[in-house]
Amino acid sequence: MNALRRGLTASVVVLPSEDLAAYRKFSDEYLAGLAPETFPERQCAQTIIDTQWRLNRVRSLEEGVLALGHNSPSGQRDWGHPEIHAALTAVAVFLEHSQAFVNLSMHEQRLYRILTAASRSLENMKARRLAAREQHNLNKMLGVPD
Repeated sequence: MNALRRGLTASVVVLPSEDLAAYRKFSDEYLAGLAPETFPERQCAQTIIDTQWRLNRVRSLEEGVLALGHNSPSGQRDWGHPEIHAALTAVAVFLEHSQAFVNLSMHEQRLYRILTAASRSLENMKARRLAAREQHNLNKMLGVPD
């Protein structure tokens, strides 16, 4: 569980076990979609990107814990039907590792709050920039100095 904790709260965004090229592709595509124009907007966009990367890691860890359960004694029981087997194995893994799921959920909630705040900040900065640009264009049309 120590590795799990370090992976969720690490100051390094891309862990040594992760694919740096995949992160760069993710980051470039996300950045293009966010379309920041100023340095503060790019900084805020990077926070959004890095936080989403970490959120994806949380989800991957959760799926990994559940997948490992299929190799545990709980996963070896024959429940007679594949869907019943998958559901009961997931329940057994959850019960065995409930604290890990609680920790994952707490980290996910914290990251989601960061993501929400950064997204709101970016949208506010972009709105102010666009409003200032529109005001500048209007002033220019009317011959009013800025």
